[in-house]
Amino acid sequence: MSPLVFSTVCKCGQRFTAHGIALSNNSVPTKASTQFVMGLAKHFQDHHHQEFLECAMAGNEYIGLRVMMNFLSQDPHYATLIETVRHRIHAATRAREVSDKTIVDKVDNLRTTVGLEDDQASAVVSILKEMRDILQETGPFGPQPTTAA
Repeated sequence: MSPLVFSTVCKCGQRFTAHGIALSNNSVPTKASTQFVMGLAKHFQDHHHQEFLECAMAGNEYIGLRVMMNFLSQDPHYATLIETVRHRIHAATRAREVSDKTIVDKVDNLRTTVGLEDDQASAVVSILKEMRDILQETGPFGPQPTTAA
């Protein structure tokens, strides 16, 4: 039995085929999966140069964040810079967004299935919106503007 071959297609239409991306037992990329990603990166660099540069800048930003997190500074803006960069990376890599409408729709469904009263439903909506903002670091739980010193 031959191993399965999967197709990966770039947004420009270029198709790449490879055997499944294998991970080691502890979810670490293997040599084969690393080579596959490097092939995709080469195509991206050669054919989507500007976007590749943006990816490289984002990678540098992440490296800078990891480096800065290993230092303490007396500069009052140091912690703000770290938090701003960390938040930007978090927002860019977030897999899902939860909208107000999604929350309201889910609670409305609860209202009809378990018989929540209006005031209970309103409280649940408020709590869920606050939890969403905490987890997604938005609204009052996102980065707050600072005043220049």
